[in-house]
Amino acid sequence: WLAGVDDLVEGEPDLEQALAPIPADATVILLTHNPDLAYDPRAERVALALSGHTHGGQVVLPWLGALHTQGTVLSREQPAGYFDDLPGGGQMVVSRGMGESTPLRFRCLPEIVIVNLLPG
Repeated sequence: WLAGVDDLVEGEPDLEQALAPIPADATVILLTHNPDLAYDPRAERVALALSGHTHGGQVVLPWLGALHTQGTVLSREQPAGYFDDLPGGGQMVVSRGMGESTPLRFRCLPEIVIVNLLPG
């Protein structure tokens, strides 16, 4: 099953409504712009979350990491990439994306992520 929610900052995401029609034993992929929402305890049914929002930090300094992660959960050391610590044992991929919130990137190349889903 594929579920999506509105943006956490500029919208009104309703995780419960998005997951409500999905059978309890079904595999759930969640599309959420902001990765913070994937760490919500109500997301424990999510097997895989696909997210962005952080732009990978945009400006990543040596020894310091990303200047800003645009969220509250991801660290400055890893503001994008693969995570396997979601509630309920789920996984998440956070893309650095192609755009930027300010016209500057440093040590943070834009990316398009391809996720191959395999059965089992």
